[in-house]
Amino acid sequence: MAADATDEGQAGEDEADDEFAGLTWLGAAVHAAEAMLRRKVINCTKDQAAVVLYNTRECDAATEDSCQYPHSCRLLGMGPPSADGIATLEGFNVDTFEKRYGSSDGSDGKAAVALKSALWQAVDMTEARKAGKTRVLRRLMVFTRDAEPMRRYSRGVDPSPEWKRIEGHLATLRQASAVLELYPMLGPNDDKFDLTPFWRPLLLQLRGASSADVDEAVGEQEQLGYVGDLMRFVRTKAHQRRAVASLVWQLAPPGGGGGGLEGGLGVGVRLYNMLQEQKKPAKKWVHGLNNAQVEPQTAMFDISTGAQVGAGELRQFYPHGKDMSGSRLIYFNREELQRMRGTGQPGMVLLGFKPLSALKEYHQLRSCQFLYPELLDGYGGQMVPPGFNLITLPFSDDLRQPERNQEFTGAHRAAPGDEGVAAAEELVAAMQMPDFFPGELRNPVLQRYYEVLEAKALYEEPPPVEEAQDDTQPWWSEGEALPGGEESGDSRTYSDIISKFKEATRLGDDEAAKAPKRKAVAPALADTLAALDVEGRAARGELPTLRVDDLKAWLRSQGKPISGNKAELVARINNALGL
Repeated sequence: MAADATDEGQAGEDEADDEFAGLTWLGAAVHAAEAMLRRKVINCTKDQAAVVLYNTRECDAATEDSCQYPHSCRLLGMGPPSADGIATLEGFNVDTFEKRYGSSDGSDGKAAVALKSALWQAVDMTEARKAGKTRVLRRLMVFTRDAEPMRRYSRGVDPSPEWKRIEGHLATLRQASAVLELYPMLGPNDDKFDLTPFWRPLLLQLRGASSADVDEAVGEQEQLGYVGDLMRFVRTKAHQRRAVASLVWQLAPPGGGGGGLEGGLGVGVRLYNMLQEQKKPAKKWVHGLNNAQVEPQTAMFDISTGAQVGAGELRQFYPHGKDMSGSRLIYFNREELQRMRGTGQPGMVLLGFKPLSALKEYHQLRSCQFLYPELLDGYGGQMVPPGFNLITLPFSDDLRQPERNQEFTGAHRAAPGDEGVAAAEELVAAMQMPDFFPGELRNPVLQRYYEVLEAKALYEEPPPVEEAQDDTQPWWSEGEALPGGEESGDSRTYSDIISKFKEATRLGDDEAAKAPKRKAVAPALADTLAALDVEGRAARGELPTLRVDDLKAWLRSQGKPISGNKAELVARINNALGL
């Protein structure tokens, strides 16, 4: 990540979002780099990252004559994401930076020299870490406010010497399949960032275009409108697609007929998860004396001789018969069991096409995956062709139809009447969640786990445990009015809809017969609730001054739900009292 150190103004001065409040543009870029590193230290531990500041007055060397990369400094060296790196970026101070390095004014061609130094450092770090046979994605992220750090031409149409040097660095990066991503740091009142004079030709050169003057528009993902989008954009880019499976999609079987497809037709594809459950990583074992990580190993020994048994000598048996007494034991080794349980090489076969109406929502066993063809460009990078949503359907053995099972429904199952169907449709419509997105719900256990892990890694004390809020609880209470009811004149509540459904389906009678009678409130509890004066406090708007336990005690005495946070409990009491 290369950030332009030419500091102009405040990043968050015109923003409603306080993500960058009080930060300069340079501070905002370092903050974005810190946010990426915080995510990578958990999700992408095999990645390596570095942070370089260019357009500085001084460089890392002791004297200007010994400076290898003039007008630039390396804030964070290339290496795996670590707690020390996060602490370095978190402790970045603009005032300290100005005293040590300072910001360059960009005059006398210093901006061109600084950008060349940043690209030079990227080349050196790329050359120092050859990927070998492993495919590695190299990304150079540039944060800048300067639309034209240098002129491409001198004396008419001749390329300037600075541009020729930059072209040499771009050629090296292109050979390493590096991708440059530009993040213009703009506020809402700034002029549009013009890519035409300099950055668009640079991006095209890195892509391998025959000429930097090709009239080709750069994708919107490489532009940034204003600083409020910067953190969201950078965090999105921090999660590159990682394939969960690679397989062959057989479009035509071997010997499938004419057309030159006698040998079959298969396409290599990769599967990517659209939604994946986040889990705690596997625990690590460390030595009790020096905390060095140890790898536990398991070995099998013969109980009679004490000799170690190799993996190829181990066998499992299954009885052939109804019981163990008179059964014949069938033995299998590990390889035989794997062949029995497997279905051959993983892959997919195109069977044919069916209309979309044949796909039922309740057939989906898990979240869908996305399928991309495994196509590469001439430089080893993956192209982005159109793909497919891959939805997993059940086998016939997995299908269950409880509505046809008399053990579940009973011998006599009455058909639903029109009134019951209409009440059910009304109930389902009232409980729709059009704005629900599962990514908004955070796992409090995982959040606490990473919170403590982060504090320990930064040598800080873990924060105190706070009461976890269960976001999976219903956002409505039974006495709450339906959304949009005021505009349409509909005064019904959720309780009215539920009661109507129970009456139409006769569910209320069964529940009333089975439900135990509510016990009267104990005298001591009644005195406690009376002392709280919930009704009076509600009338005066003082319910938030009560404790959560007191609010729940009153709701429990009235037979109301007690789930939710404090604000929801207060709203539920006000609804119950008609306030």
